[in-house]
Amino acid sequence: MAFTRGISHPSANPSASRLLSALEFLFGAFIVIGDNIFQVVPNEVIVLSIVGLVSIRLRDGRWSAMGLKRPSHLSNCAGGCCSSNRSWAIRN
Repeated sequence: MAFTRGISHPSANPSASRLLSALEFLFGAFIVIGDNIFQVVPNEVIVLSIVGLVSIRLRDGRWSAMGLKRPSHLSNCAGGCCSSNRSWAIRN
């Protein structure tokens, strides 16, 4: 069975997408250098995390692109958590 790797959502304008990626890279480099060398950014991890989340949200248009979605069987998930907690309490 052959697997093909493709782009899930190809860009309608590849040059604009590359320009946006370059700007994101330069902004990230500015944040890292600003924190590590010049100490003008309070904490680079928080800033880069927020920028990354916003970037993925703007590019894909939904939070589920990052895996942030409700489980398909929420009752099974909650039932499994409760049963494992009870078995832990019984053993100890």
